[in-house]
Amino acid sequence: MKQTLVMSRIPVISENILSRKVENKTSVISLTDDEFYFELDGVMSRVWTSIDGTKSLAEILDEIKVETPDKFHIRLETDFTNFIEELTQNNLIKLA
Repeated sequence: MKQTLVMSRIPVISENILSRKVENKTSVISLTDDEFYFELDGVMSRVWTSIDGTKSLAEILDEIKVETPDKFHIRLETDFTNFIEELTQNNLIKLA
């Protein structure tokens, strides 16, 4: 059963994760035993770079909504939730 994401929680990037932003793309590298690399662009890059350990999920989403036309907000909310869940499941972030 899928759990509801609690938007008041604060995402924190896990240890052994490195990232670098170049222009509008962000490269993320996991330095764990399951070492992997992936590249984010667009809104997902913006989400990743907003994870600073101080802002809640709701605050991050609200910041990005301001930059996004209203007609895309429902899609943004769905994509945001799915992305955060994927990051959490893959131990790239923890939710405090």
